Amino acid sequence: MALIKCSECGKEISDKATNCVHCGCPITSSPANSNSGGTKLSHGAISSEEAIALLKKYKPNFLVRLFKSQGFSGFLGKFIGMTIVFVVGGRLGDIDMEVIIPILGVCFVLLWLGSLYPLVHLKGYCRRHHIVEAIRKDTGYMNVAINTFNALPTKRTLAYVRKLNPSAAQEIDRQLSEKKK
Repeated sequence: MALIKCSECGKEISDKATNCVHCGCPITSSPANSNSGGTKLSHGAISSEEAIALLKKYKPNFLVRLFKSQGFSGFLGKFIGMTIVFVVGGRLGDIDMEVIIPILGVCFVLLWLGSLYPLVHLKGYCRRHHIVEAIRKDTGYMNVAINTFNALPTKRTLAYVRKLNPSAAQEIDRQLSEKKK
């Protein structure tokens, strides 16, 4: 057994491993590590079936579930609630308004960044498991792109899919319009 470096995280792993134990990146074949058919797989090669299986295993963490469930109205409600608390607290306590305004600005920025987090989490998952290439290549039934959207059904995810595979995004739009009817 020899040790090789993971192409994703750079840590040493066994050449017999199918995935990196540190980051989960699939290990592709190299001259010393070829598949049973004798052909060498290119880096990042993944079939549509493998990509769909990985997307079905996708489990969003707590922050993704929180911001996905809240949406923009929840984001706006949190910001308005924080504003009221800070203004009332500032009026009742010894806190100056010059201190409260920068704090509200920081809270707004943090809430805005938090609303972007679900898509960043999904993109990271797709990048680690090489699903991005499968979204780009899957032009047949567009199953990978549709499953990516189903993993996190937001407008931002649809824009992400649209950038990678416009025809898949059109199919998702068509399916969404049929659901509305």
